[in-house]
Amino acid sequence: MSVRIKVNEILLSMLRVAPEYAVWETERQNVSALHEVIDYINQHLAENIEMQQVSSLVNMNYYYFSKYFKKMIGLSFKEYVNLQRIKKAERLLLTEDVNVNLIAEQVGITNMAHFYKLFRRFNQCSPKQYIKKMTSSSDSPKSVE
Repeated sequence: MSVRIKVNEILLSMLRVAPEYAVWETERQNVSALHEVIDYINQHLAENIEMQQVSSLVNMNYYYFSKYFKKMIGLSFKEYVNLQRIKKAERLLLTEDVNVNLIAEQVGITNMAHFYKLFRRFNQCSPKQYIKKMTSSSDSPKSVE
């Protein structure tokens, strides 16, 4: 018991001398964990990504991870995953000559109605309109003044 009290006193005195170090070290570890999470998400977009699985991957409590992710990224975990899926779909639409159904599957969205809804939310247009808009803007000649 006396050893425990002594250890607590030492830790308390360390925090008094350099409290910013303790907070900074914890933040640094958590930011490092977020890099791991983002890498995991990008590598597994075509799969079902569960927040419970990802939070345990970085040894964080599910609820803490949820709040921390939103605080650091500015989006909920689900919103971030959906955004990354749509960004990948945008790239595929412009670089691959395959139908929209296949692209939706490649980014992990099997329900086409959900895919179109998400795509429209992030781009304010359908996938076909997006292709047309992006290809016509790159094909149009620029006037030189």
